[in-house]
Amino acid sequence: MKKVFLIDDDEIINHVHSMVIKRIDSSVEITLFRSGLHFLNSVPNNADGFFPDIIFLDIRMPELNGFDVLDRLVESYSEKLSKTKIFVLSSTLDERDLSRAVSYNIVTEFMSKPLTFEHVAKLLSS
Repeated sequence: MKKVFLIDDDEIINHVHSMVIKRIDSSVEITLFRSGLHFLNSVPNNADGFFPDIIFLDIRMPELNGFDVLDRLVESYSEKLSKTKIFVLSSTLDERDLSRAVSYNIVTEFMSKPLTFEHVAKLLSS
């Protein structure tokens, strides 16, 4: 069973993305985080086994944005993320966000919101 974290402050987007994922594979375990701070506060001291197969991370969030979250992940958890694919999401197509997101060695891909059935199906099958 695959595990997915959705980190986004937009409840509607989280709901839509959860529905898309569940329609493709109802066995996927989805955990929602309403902010980057909520996510980082949830990481246990010993993070072994905590991180999922896939993280969908929004860039533009209050408190801590997606880049702040990526900075903290690189700083503290890089080795624990070796089997996790991180997809940075944004509703903007700002080239600066794209360039910055893919500059992180832990980021798999930069994607536009909302997620599509086709893209999620491809990700879950790989």
